[in-house]
Amino acid sequence: RHRLSEHPRSVVVIDLDTETGDLEVLREIASQFIESYVIGIAQDSGFSSRTRAVRSGCVAFLAKPLSWFDLIEILDRNVEDRRSHNPVVLIVDDDEIFTTIAKKWLATENIDVVSISRASDTLDALISHQPDLLIVDLNIGDASGFEVAAVVRQMPRYVGLPIVFLSGESGGDIHNRARLIGADDFLRKPISLKRLSIEVRL
Repeated sequence: RHRLSEHPRSVVVIDLDTETGDLEVLREIASQFIESYVIGIAQDSGFSSRTRAVRSGCVAFLAKPLSWFDLIEILDRNVEDRRSHNPVVLIVDDDEIFTTIAKKWLATENIDVVSISRASDTLDALISHQPDLLIVDLNIGDASGFEVAAVVRQMPRYVGLPIVFLSGESGGDIHNRARLIGADDFLRKPISLKRLSIEVRL
């Protein structure tokens, strides 16, 4: 309860087989912290166990042993849809002029922008900000944009995250490589701010 009072929009995973799964306690949590998302887990995955989870206010149920892939799928399908914040864009680019302009422009359209200048900070930024779109410059100091995208695509959580490449270069080879890695689009610098807005909205 104390943690939820500090972070009311939390995901709560509760083991229904232990004393933490007390029915009355769970009902209280579900009714008091309506912005939370309660997931119950139990050894028994039968109808009675699932009914108990429903009656206790759980909005999702997973059987033991817990599959992290199943948990991630639940979060992807349900929790993300419940978010009421503005779209979040993560830009990985050491061009401070571009990122500053992009932040100011997209803010006027209620789009939040997080920018980092080092490729090595990408994973931490993804976990911290959970962006809806990743924009990566191909030429970053400590790694290439291709390498950043390849690392991101290694993680099941971010397989479906849209990725857009930025570059001052062009050519069929670059575009083909971007598509092979799993990029959703390729934008050439200098990019018009209106085109940037359209790309983010897509």
